[in-house]
Amino acid sequence: MRFLGSVRRLCTLLVIGLAACQAPPAPGPAPATAEPTPTLRTLPTRAPTFTAGAFDLQPTHKPDPTATIIPSEFFNADPSYGPGGFALDIDPLTGLRIEPLAKLERRPMVIKITNFPRDVRPQWGLNAADHVYEYYLEDELTRFVGVFYGNDAERVGPIRSGRPFDEQLIRAYKGILAFAYADDRLIDFWSGSDIEPFLIFEGKNNCPPMCRIGSENSYNTLFTDTAQLSEYAARRGIDQARQDLGGLRFEANSKILESGAPALRLEIRFSPESYHYWEYFPGLRRYLRWQDVERRARDAEAFAPLFDSLTDEQVFADNLIVLRLPAVYFYKSKSTEVYDFKFSGEGSAYALREGRIFEIKWRRAAPDSMVSLSFLNGAPYPLKPGNAWFEVITDVSPQQTQDLTWRFEFKLPEFMPVPTATPKKRSP
Repeated sequence: MRFLGSVRRLCTLLVIGLAACQAPPAPGPAPATAEPTPTLRTLPTRAPTFTAGAFDLQPTHKPDPTATIIPSEFFNADPSYGPGGFALDIDPLTGLRIEPLAKLERRPMVIKITNFPRDVRPQWGLNAADHVYEYYLEDELTRFVGVFYGNDAERVGPIRSGRPFDEQLIRAYKGILAFAYADDRLIDFWSGSDIEPFLIFEGKNNCPPMCRIGSENSYNTLFTDTAQLSEYAARRGIDQARQDLGGLRFEANSKILESGAPALRLEIRFSPESYHYWEYFPGLRRYLRWQDVERRARDAEAFAPLFDSLTDEQVFADNLIVLRLPAVYFYKSKSTEVYDFKFSGEGSAYALREGRIFEIKWRRAAPDSMVSLSFLNGAPYPLKPGNAWFEVITDVSPQQTQDLTWRFEFKLPEFMPVPTATPKKRSP
């Protein structure tokens, strides 16, 4: 297996090297720059103890790197489609053609994935998600939410606890939430509501699909298999009929690449503890991610590539969306602060694809509306067919530009609305 892993990594380097020899696209006035080589590394050998013998979380296969650098579906995609009227075999979250069609005949799965402590990295399944949201928790930390629909992943996680913002994603994607419980105040708030049937967290009799690998007493040993999660949701009586997920537009070869501003690097600093950047590689036509390695001051940040343990690939994004959302308190006391972000109505955002950045607007007209993206004049913003990462910052977070780098620094407002009492249950 180590030999095959070495061959895969060698193939990846050869493909990247060949791609780098090609002339990169020259959209607009972006100056010519030498394409850096993605950093690849050998994953440490890990043999986790299986506490659930009925749940085999080891991948059944490893995809050929030559087939995963640029998905073949990209080249077969229609030139433009969306925000509505998608063909039955087109995933409305990625714009890619999906086989078998049965993968689209279900609800999306919204899964909480931890990013701290750092020893949980590299996580499992991030590159299989259609969409990933990253947002601020508390204590200078961030967490991911993966939305899985068009692809399945044999292992996703480690899975951690829910937060108030997750409710808006459950409603937007009309999905089910897989999480490792939550603060009692939040559980109480969700109990008896219309989303309660769509909440799946670890229990005594639901492994699979929610199983631990390693110590049952550890916070970061809970994983799921998305195919098994869908089957479990159906057995539990959750309606798995295809949902209306229209709202986004896709263009494989868009004229917008002749406009916009050059952006080969996107930096997001949430705190001295949590910071990262994305760098664009023309040969791959994707952004790759680097992550913090230790707590650092802003002028001394240190990074390492972030990988996906499921495929041994560096985490990538075909589209990057920086969402600027108002921040509010869900709960606040002398010892506890639970944040939420208002993801309803409309607001400002930035979108990056293929080395260009655009100032856009996001919009969600109703609680169950998918997010839509548009230019400032109202015309739909076209995503590149593929996955998307949504970086959630506040609407007061500052931004600066230097050369081809765009940097955003997360900032909480000086004054935020404070609940007058602990949130209570509500009816559907």
